[in-house]
Amino acid sequence: MNPFPQKKVLTFNKHFKDFGFNVNYGDLSFLTPAQFGFFGTTNISEIGLSGVDASLEKHLSDTSSFKGVKAHFKMGDSGLLVLDSVEAVYEKPPSPDLESTLSKIGKKFTNLFSGSLPDTETSEESSQTDAKESEADEPESEQKSEEEATKNEEKVQKDEKVVPPTTVKPENVTNDANKTAEEKEEAAEPQVVKEVLEANENILDLVAVTAEEFKDSVELLALYMKKDKDRAANEHAKNALESFLIQYQSDLGEESFQAVSEEEEREKIREVLSEVGDWLYEDGSDTTADVYNAKLKELKSLTGALSARETEFTQRPLALKALKDVMNFSEVFLNGSRNLPEEMQIYTDVEINMLDKVINETKDWIKVMDAKQRKLSPTVRPVLLIQDIADKFTALDREVKYLLNKAKYAKPKKPKAAKKRIGHRRKDRNFRE
Repeated sequence: MNPFPQKKVLTFNKHFKDFGFNVNYGDLSFLTPAQFGFFGTTNISEIGLSGVDASLEKHLSDTSSFKGVKAHFKMGDSGLLVLDSVEAVYEKPPSPDLESTLSKIGKKFTNLFSGSLPDTETSEESSQTDAKESEADEPESEQKSEEEATKNEEKVQKDEKVVPPTTVKPENVTNDANKTAEEKEEAAEPQVVKEVLEANENILDLVAVTAEEFKDSVELLALYMKKDKDRAANEHAKNALESFLIQYQSDLGEESFQAVSEEEEREKIREVLSEVGDWLYEDGSDTTADVYNAKLKELKSLTGALSARETEFTQRPLALKALKDVMNFSEVFLNGSRNLPEEMQIYTDVEINMLDKVINETKDWIKVMDAKQRKLSPTVRPVLLIQDIADKFTALDREVKYLLNKAKYAKPKKPKAAKKRIGHRRKDRNFRE
């Protein structure tokens, strides 16, 4: 729900020529004298309208009525009241022949569901016509009129007997009459004609800004935006430094970090982290992002070797296991490819030998490098690195995928040997015969 009205309409029905009006604030008695002094002018705008007399000459007549000039105001999200449009409103009687197609269809549906029939209406209209004719002929002969009246009554009774008594009910007749009356009232509604008028609005509660003042405002806005951007960058850099300090102080107590470092190295790192933490919460609590980023870079340089050893120590077994798994799969695939029958063989000797070579080289590399790594202490830089294991994995996986894709789209060879055997069998049969 909006705390203020979004639209407002002012109606002027006593002005027949071009006029103007002022829009002012209402009751401001709730403001204190000090607040009213800061409020400024109570005049919002001055509006002048033109084209009123021309519009009256165009639309006003003996059958039409002038309903006034309506000014539509709109209040935006900023709380400023702005003139939206101004229009002159007239009402004209409806045309006697004006009846929409939907109204006609509605009447037919009403008669259909109410039970009334066209024959009944015709009979009633004919009886009324005959009654009027009998009244017109009354001065000529009373006897003749009485006979005609009797005939008309009999005719009406006969016409009424045509309709079954169950089809026409008093309720239906009443409803039809009410609906017909409502339709006539709806059809009799006057036509509303609106014509837009020209309006000139002069804002009074806003002081015009000079070009120099506008330039100063733009520069001030740019300065505020830069300050907001710098403040956000400083907060982000400060949070990053603080998170690194807290996280690494906690990591130094983990078993994996203790396994790959000496106590002397960890103590040295703790001292530096403590110094930076004291500085962050005291002298460095309100500094720039560049200073925070420089401190973070120094800490990462100090702890980089230890973090790298810890990552290699924890991730190397997993990488080796993945490499051995793909190597075992490659060996099974190689053996299966070599044992294919000649008529089903789709790989060349070069391709099979290439996969065999890569598998053997990977085996030898794992054996040599794993032996070297076992001889080293966890606290020194490892020689068996995760990246090297990943490179070997990629090379072996590439060869296997190449052969699998070839098998997917390869076409079987023609059975040449089978034709030769059939020919031999035929020769044997002929010889026997």
